[in-house]
Amino acid sequence: MSTLGLARSSLNVINVRKVPSVALASPMYLIERGQLKIYKKLKTAYGHYLLEGSLQQPQEVNCLCIDKTGYFAYTGSDDGLVKCWYLMTGQLIDSLRCFHPITDLTISPDNVYLAAGTLIGELRFWSREKLVKIRTVSLGSSSINNIKWWNAPNFLYALACSDKSIFIYSLKDIEEKRDLIACICLNTPVEVFSLGINEQGYLAAGLNTGKIVFWKINKSQDKKQLTATYLFDLQENQKKTYLMEWSPIDPL
Repeated sequence: MSTLGLARSSLNVINVRKVPSVALASPMYLIERGQLKIYKKLKTAYGHYLLEGSLQQPQEVNCLCIDKTGYFAYTGSDDGLVKCWYLMTGQLIDSLRCFHPITDLTISPDNVYLAAGTLIGELRFWSREKLVKIRTVSLGSSSINNIKWWNAPNFLYALACSDKSIFIYSLKDIEEKRDLIACICLNTPVEVFSLGINEQGYLAAGLNTGKIVFWKINKSQDKKQLTATYLFDLQENQKKTYLMEWSPIDPL
């Protein structure tokens, strides 16, 4: 959304050091391929507080996502609330209560679902437009570190990692409120911090040790179950891998 200074290219960087100091009063300046572009700052909203005694203490905003229309933002915080904001004015639209600190927040590729993970291993789903809760799934007692969506042909899946496990759920089963069992559960030797999956079903997981493990997820013939084939792993470094995304060209 260009009005917020978010350009399409991932190479764009907000860089104020290359701009004369007299120009830094109000707008933000974005240097892109040697050309100067100006993006106005719209609003700053302060909305996550926790009441401690008679005082309101500000809480960390742990995660944020913007819907596909570009008009609404969703934030999650240690106060256990998911809040919906109208970006053009900074107005708070609604608050969704999760009761426990929010660790991750994401919107489905079709802009229909909102999913949040909590510190105690709960995975919550809402209808994004109406903000009506659909289902809460418990993955255990450990924090949910990352949530991703897999928009496979004719099917939509939600992926979440918690502790040493990766769970994949069918959104059809979640909507129909069946006895929910993960379509597949992958286990790793150490804690999983980040996930990435492309349309072809190549799944990458970033581990606590810095290693990245790759699988190929396939549908069974009856299309109700999934199978996973281990491919290989890479040792990136000795630090935790927190963030992972596939490139648009979907290599591999």
